[in-house]
Amino acid sequence: MSWPTAWPRRTSPTSGRAWHPISPPSPRWPNSVRRRRSWPASPRITGRASAVPLPTRILLGLALVTCIGLLVAAALGRRYRLAARTGVAGCIGMAMLDLVLITGVTFAVTSVTWVTVTAMAASTVRIAVIARALRPVLAR
Repeated sequence: MSWPTAWPRRTSPTSGRAWHPISPPSPRWPNSVRRRRSWPASPRITGRASAVPLPTRILLGLALVTCIGLLVAAALGRRYRLAARTGVAGCIGMAMLDLVLITGVTFAVTSVTWVTVTAMAASTVRIAVIARALRPVLAR
């Protein structure tokens, strides 16, 4: 008994070219060109969907939307006291969100790249600007 030197090749009934039985060529595309899925690249790049669980991502997203809503309400508010208080709350919320994300990324990311360092530096600058702007407001 002799073993086959190569696996038997399957050919497409329309083009005669070799194709894999799991992903046959589409009859709409010439020369066996297949349309590839372009949805989430993260699992293909890192080998996992996300390092952060879904409830945490939802909570952080809601916190961000709340902070943005407070800042919009402060910008469009007609009464001074309400605008000032919602503006202060929105700024403090943004600073806290930046601080939480910097801390979380520090512990969650295994390899820190220059992009991560740049984002952390930008968040730190934003925290410093918010703290400097809120200092006189909170002193009253």
